[in-house]
Amino acid sequence: MFLRQAPAAQELMTIPGGVGGTKATLKMMAKAVKEGRLDAIVRDRARRCVEHCAQQNYTHEVREVFAFVRDFIRYLQDPVECELLQHPVVTLDIRSGDCDDKSILLAAMLESIGHKCRFVAIGYTKPADFEHVFVETLIGEDWIPLDATANVDAGWAPMPPWTNDNVTCIMRYYI
Repeated sequence: MFLRQAPAAQELMTIPGGVGGTKATLKMMAKAVKEGRLDAIVRDRARRCVEHCAQQNYTHEVREVFAFVRDFIRYLQDPVECELLQHPVVTLDIRSGDCDDKSILLAAMLESIGHKCRFVAIGYTKPADFEHVFVETLIGEDWIPLDATANVDAGWAPMPPWTNDNVTCIMRYYI
């Protein structure tokens, strides 16, 4: 696994496969969010996304930050045979990343303006084979799914929340 950090520090590491590898990756993603949510660049970008929202209209804030990450950060796959995680500042700078990079950025931006987030890792092909990650954010008492890799609205999830049809595994990871 390759962790791309801001400004130029890079770290190469090996993680285990399966559930252990997924947990290790989610832990590294959460660390990037915790660092990124305190970064002035990340917070300023989030602030600019919501500056036209009515004060304390948290649903509107979430939708605006989500739309920015969905629409202005290009989905770009990782290099062949490499899992790349980017610091949110890097993703903002290069304006591209895959599902984990977009999720890290989205969660960091939302948490920088007070919205609690968690990651949801899912798989479709076989048990313990996680293939995708997205963000859920807490509005009131409800966790709202946010998948910024698809041309969908906030609230859509890549699987129905009431069933696990077509989903072989799911893991929620609190930041």
